Amino acid sequence: MTFIESICIAKVYAVALGLSPRNSITKEEKNMAAFALKRVADQSPCWTQHQREMYKLLVDIVKDI
Repeated sequence: MTFIESICIAKVYAVALGLSPRNSITKEEKNMAAFALKRVADQSPCWTQHQREMYKLLVDIVKDI
């Protein structure tokens, strides 16, 4: 994960927790964070396929907010 992807994930997390307003994050930042989080799910060796799919579904929901 790159530094910029980490920053985007942190910004999405702050918005999800209500610490920052929704308009503080751009669409590109949300997309980059979603892509990074999905890649993390794909590379997790201990997760089952069902867990990966559920995680990706949650990422898609967050991306649409």
